[in-house]
Amino acid sequence: MLQIPRRSTFRTSRTAFIFVLFLSSLCGAQSGRSQNAHAQVNVDTRKASTPWSVDTDKYPGLTSAFSELFQKLQHDIQFPPSRSTSRLLPLLPESSILYVAVSNYGDAAGQALTIFQRELEKNPTLRDWWQGQMAENGPKIQDAIKKLHDLSEYLGDEVVIAAAPEGAEPNFLIIAEVRKPGLKKFLQDTIKEQSAKSPLPLRILDVQELAAAQERHSAQQFTVLVRPDFAVAGFNLHTVR
Repeated sequence: MLQIPRRSTFRTSRTAFIFVLFLSSLCGAQSGRSQNAHAQVNVDTRKASTPWSVDTDKYPGLTSAFSELFQKLQHDIQFPPSRSTSRLLPLLPESSILYVAVSNYGDAAGQALTIFQRELEKNPTLRDWWQGQMAENGPKIQDAIKKLHDLSEYLGDEVVIAAAPEGAEPNFLIIAEVRKPGLKKFLQDTIKEQSAKSPLPLRILDVQELAAAQERHSAQQFTVLVRPDFAVAGFNLHTVR
């Protein structure tokens, strides 16, 4: 029998998930720096190998600022309630070989962003670091988390990743309930905004557009079907159909 961890363990792990969302973004932002910066990181191998270890000399107290931020994320974020049933599982074909259900953490991510922005106003060290070293990538990180939060408001409490066998490799499918109208326009606007920077092989369809879509034009194109009740996404048109 599977032993369920204590609720406090769940809460800590979920808080860590939100915290890692920030830190992974910071790591990604710093990974694009020049080779000179990487050489500087490796000069003193006695320092702790953390994403912000280079910054502690320039911004004393940054580690303490992150520690305080984590504590506030842990205690102040309201996470989605535990679920014991699924409205999406019965919709999947019996041939499914994979089912992964993820809670909708978009609202929790939005709360985390609000807490982080609040800490920027209150903590001079954190603010100096964010406006200094993170001046270029910081706004991009905040925008990405805000987009995640905005998307989550259109979706239900559960997002499912499933797979069914077909040929040599399984077909993967993503499905979620639609909570309110406007999801198609939101996705189209987001894609249009992103495509101005780099084109995305992605198309958004409603039911009528799916019926008229041609397979040969979208065989390798990630496709999202937006219905009034569900959103379904797959790596090709055939899977979504």
